[in-house]
Amino acid sequence: MAFETHSATVQRHGLPLGANSIRPVLSESTGDRMASDRVNKQTVAFLLAVALVSVLGGAVAWRHADQLRHASRAQIIAMTLEPIEALLDENKAIIKELQTEPFTEKDAAILESYLAKIRRDGVPKHADMKQRLDQLAENNTAIVTLIKVYSLHAKTPAFKSEADKFRILIPPEIYPEHWM
Repeated sequence: MAFETHSATVQRHGLPLGANSIRPVLSESTGDRMASDRVNKQTVAFLLAVALVSVLGGAVAWRHADQLRHASRAQIIAMTLEPIEALLDENKAIIKELQTEPFTEKDAAILESYLAKIRRDGVPKHADMKQRLDQLAENNTAIVTLIKVYSLHAKTPAFKSEADKFRILIPPEIYPEHWM
């Protein structure tokens, strides 16, 4: 706010002098400055509103993306790791069964026992053992396939290392497609 004497204003505009010769009078530049301040305050308020909306929008978008990522991760786990776990559990049960009587021969591993039995008694008599061995082979094929699928999404190098160890258990001569 600019001050000038009332008498100077009166004289400038050609008006008669009154009793109060000194009082504040707004000059034209002060009015412009007030209008400019009002525009600046409106601009700042608008920019703050835009910034607030942008921050809120970004937070909502980030939260949505995070939820999608978690849902995708849960789907990958349900489609790969859980079936791998079930197949491994089934393999353990089959192996445990094959390591007991009547499947094993004295002082022989599972495959050695099977070969000794079919040489001695013939394949048809040991079809139940062959069926279990075939199930192990099918489970291992499925496990290796699921490991390949999950390896693309694995978060730790430890998974890849352990997956490679499992693949080594299945030699390339038997299942060459797993080594591609």
